[in-house]
Amino acid sequence: MGYLVVGCSGCGTPRVAEADKSTAQCPRCGTTIQLDKARIHARTDELAKAQDAVGQVNAQRAGGELVRPDRSTPAEAAGEETDEADEGGVEPSPSARDDIDRALAQAREVSSERMRVRLTAEGLTQQLGTFTEEDWLAAMDRLDVSEPRAREHLQRLSLRSIVAEPEHGTYRYIE
Repeated sequence: MGYLVVGCSGCGTPRVAEADKSTAQCPRCGTTIQLDKARIHARTDELAKAQDAVGQVNAQRAGGELVRPDRSTPAEAAGEETDEADEGGVEPSPSARDDIDRALAQAREVSSERMRVRLTAEGLTQQLGTFTEEDWLAAMDRLDVSEPRAREHLQRLSLRSIVAEPEHGTYRYIE
């Protein structure tokens, strides 16, 4: 089975659709997309590559290049393993904790978990530009959401094109 990245004819939002289907429904506006008439941005056999392509299309729609402060060490940037990665990560710096706390300010005020999740993604994007899965898990932990549930929420936001993955492992709220 293959995958297509198509633009919604109603709102323009890119989404992943199965190539062997004739229609797909937009998760944002509910429009039924006729795949044979839709603008096809990419075709691939792998879901992960299709999701990456959605992130790239969203980045282009948002103005092109996404800016993210480089938080990695030179070794990490070169793709080398570090001792810290073997130890399960590093405690966020005080400034990173402050950014996450600011990102969660609105999310803590609502009772709906669904809204807390959206507001967290929006807040992290406002504070950090783009955020990593580590940032996401740290924020969700502060909202007392378990790690498996937090990962599930992030995956769902990505599949519904609420967050884009402009680069592998980085996310951005796009609505």
